[in-house]
Amino acid sequence: MTLAPGTRLGRYEIRSKLGEGGMGEVYLAQDTQLDRPIALKIPPATVAADLPRLHRFVQEARAASKISGAHAAHIYEVGEASGRQFIAMEYVEGEQLAQRMAARRHTPAEIAHIGAQIGEALEEAHARGVTHRDIKPQNVIVTARGQAKVLDFGLAKLTDDVPSEAATRVKTNPGAVMGTVSYMSPEQALGREDVDSRTDIFSLGVVLYEMATGRLPFEGGSVTETIDRIVHAQPEAIARFNYEVPAELEGIIRKALRKNRDERYQTARDMLTDLRTLARELGSGEHVTSSLPSQRTETPTMRQSASSAEYIVEGIRRHKTGALAALALVVLAGTAYVVYRYAFRAAPARFEQVKLTRITTEGNLQSVAVSPDGKYIAYTLLEAGKRSLWTKHLATDSRVQIVPPTEANELTPQFFSHDGGYVFFEQHDEQNRPGALFQVAVLGGPRTKILTDIASPAGLSPDGRRIAFARYRPGAASEQYQVWVADADGSNERRVWACTEPQYLNLNGVSWSPDGTLLAVGYGNEEGNEEGDATMATIAVADGTFKVITPQRWDRVGRIAWFGDGGGMAVPRGSAGRAGRSGGSLTRRGRRAALRTIFIPTVSTA
Repeated sequence: MTLAPGTRLGRYEIRSKLGEGGMGEVYLAQDTQLDRPIALKIPPATVAADLPRLHRFVQEARAASKISGAHAAHIYEVGEASGRQFIAMEYVEGEQLAQRMAARRHTPAEIAHIGAQIGEALEEAHARGVTHRDIKPQNVIVTARGQAKVLDFGLAKLTDDVPSEAATRVKTNPGAVMGTVSYMSPEQALGREDVDSRTDIFSLGVVLYEMATGRLPFEGGSVTETIDRIVHAQPEAIARFNYEVPAELEGIIRKALRKNRDERYQTARDMLTDLRTLARELGSGEHVTSSLPSQRTETPTMRQSASSAEYIVEGIRRHKTGALAALALVVLAGTAYVVYRYAFRAAPARFEQVKLTRITTEGNLQSVAVSPDGKYIAYTLLEAGKRSLWTKHLATDSRVQIVPPTEANELTPQFFSHDGGYVFFEQHDEQNRPGALFQVAVLGGPRTKILTDIASPAGLSPDGRRIAFARYRPGAASEQYQVWVADADGSNERRVWACTEPQYLNLNGVSWSPDGTLLAVGYGNEEGNEEGDATMATIAVADGTFKVITPQRWDRVGRIAWFGDGGGMAVPRGSAGRAGRSGGSLTRRGRRAALRTIFIPTVSTA
């Protein structure tokens, strides 16, 4: 029953109702003795009549009264008047974090700052043996000065190692799910009895994810479906919804959201330290978000030493534009002067001082792909004759095995989805001949077969909606070499071009032009070309128009890389020996010959 304004409970006079929840109604009241506004929390009649629930209500007060930090609402008194139990607590004037989130998107600096303040309140509570168990935006008030205060320890649970009369008398019912479902940790959602302070860390991760993206990481059409996603599903990449979030902040959030609590931050202090550091950098302008990747600072985890590793140019992580060109410049043995000249014409001075950074500690990597936002890499690991696929978050140095060890002849990451949430990889084994393209979430999960009969590395269109690939029909009377395009989910396959021997494709990969209108391939025609018959060609995606773009001929053409502005291509070519058409082997002479890179202006493709 709602209390009317003017009602007196001891020294407190009701002014208005502020809200209510499962554990009580909250009123704005006036402390007539100290002449100050306070928040008065009163349990409903059903709680007052239920002794265990009433004890839990008192437990809330005793738990919260131990907390004296600047970012938790203070408890002034636990009392009873006119037959009603109440808790008098600090009245925090401000705006609910939930309301702020609904009104506008927070900057990365604000997210880190508010997250650090919530973390400070949790650190204080956990040090006192208190677990909040209901961290959510509705329980956080942000004052006009930007100070966050955590409210409502109504579901607080004293840890077993802190003696308390309330703790010994009141036990949560086994299997009871307490809290707000969307913000629960997996162990809390499953109703486990051994919920500890790490559940608050997970819930804070949910809040920060929502602040960064404007959506919850785990949400279903029902409570049961939501719980299932909390327990089993991985959140979508933050970059899909907000490219301004720096990799460091995403790394903090993802670590807080680990399903296995042993893999999360183990203490609120650890998470608080990372958030404070990032908030300081973002607030002072030392840190630039991922929308300006060329100025990102190197993290300590990237500087760690190791006995063996694979090196990747820092510039590739930092620049989405021209990344393929950078890869070609680094990996290949030699680069012609004209490549240098034209590559840097498109991006002045980006790679004049190339810096190599060691980012993996394994020495048996076979291939690598980089996410569009530069926050993740996917790589193949060869161990004991078996190949496995891993992803690594560069900011936090954390890695996840997304495909377990297999005896596949080939297991190669091809590319990330446009939003960075999935890795596409090619697998060759007894069940997948000549090859198949699969998709798996960046943090692992079920694998989906996208395409079959893949004879070359596939390429993702610039808009992330289509995949281009080649097929090879050995021994066929006609159309032995084919170029296809399909939707990113593998549907709507469409052949755009084909040829018959003595024409052939170098099956090293199909490359999209930056505007998505052309496909570049290595092409050859053995008829009348005894020495060198490989060159470069483009195929129009719309109608299959085929065009050889340079008169030069070589013995081998590797995969072509477009420069980001579409003004040219870089291509590895072999000048000695003859290459197999698939590009998979070279003659003895060819293996000794150095591969070189040439630059081809693309004006001729207009």
